[in-house]
Amino acid sequence: MTVIGASGDSGTANPDKQGRLFPEPTVNWPSSDPLVTSAGGTWLQYGWKWDPTISANDFYTCLNTVADSTTCFGQYLNFDPSAVTTEAVWKEDWLPAATGGGRSVLFSTPSFQSGISSSLLQGSRGLPDLSWNAAVDGGVLTFIGFLGGANNGYYIIGGTSAASPQLAGVVALANQVRQQNGKQSIGYLEPVLYQLPASAFNDTVPLTFGTGAGVTTLDSNEQYGTGIPGMATTSGWDLTTGFGSPKVPLFVAGLAAAP
Repeated sequence: MTVIGASGDSGTANPDKQGRLFPEPTVNWPSSDPLVTSAGGTWLQYGWKWDPTISANDFYTCLNTVADSTTCFGQYLNFDPSAVTTEAVWKEDWLPAATGGGRSVLFSTPSFQSGISSSLLQGSRGLPDLSWNAAVDGGVLTFIGFLGGANNGYYIIGGTSAASPQLAGVVALANQVRQQNGKQSIGYLEPVLYQLPASAFNDTVPLTFGTGAGVTTLDSNEQYGTGIPGMATTSGWDLTTGFGSPKVPLFVAGLAAAP
C-alpha cells in the first residue's frame, strides 16, 4: 500500500495544541514518518505568470486602509496572461500559506534518503519527498456536495491536502500499468521513488516575480508573518519541494518498470 501524507500549509511554522507557534522550524506528522510519502506543494502557473506590483507588506497595509479590497488583490495578484507556464515553490503570502518541509526531530535519515546530502539532512528524515500544485491562486476547481443547500457547489481548493490526493492519482495510474504487465501494485513507494532519474521530475528552483515594488523571489517555505525561518528552495532535492513535481509520463513509466 502506498500512503501519501500532506506536508502542511504553514511552511516551517506549526502550532501546539494551544495554538502557540513553536519557536523553531518544525514539520508535521504523519508526513514525516519514513513509511509515508510526504507531499509538498508548488505554485503552478499554467500559461500565466504572477506579476505583483506591490509588496506583501503593502498588500496588507492596503487591506487595512481601503474599503474595497479588490484594489489590493488586483495589485498583488496581478498576472501576465501571455507568459509561459512556470512552477515555483508554494508560498502565497497573501493567504498567508506555504508548503511544509524540513527535518524531523523524531525520525533519523532513512536508508532510501542515503543519496541525499548529509549536510542537508543532518541525520534526520527530510521532507517532503515530492510535490504537486498546492496553490489557491490557480487551484483545483472542486465540487463539494456535503455542505447543504445553497452552500453546495464548486470551490477553488488548494493546499498540500490538494496536492497529496492528486499525487495518489498519479501513483494509481502507474499501478494500472503494472497490473496490465502482470505486476503487483507498487506498494511502499519510498525505495522506488528515490531510484527514479531526475528526468522524471520538474525541479523547483528559486523564481522571481513582479515589477517595481512588487518584485518578489520565491526561494523558501517561510510562512509570511511568522518570523520562523524557512528552508531553502534549491536546484535538486530540497526541503521545500523534495524532487519537485512529477513529469507524469516519465514518472509513471519509471514506477511501472520497477520490479
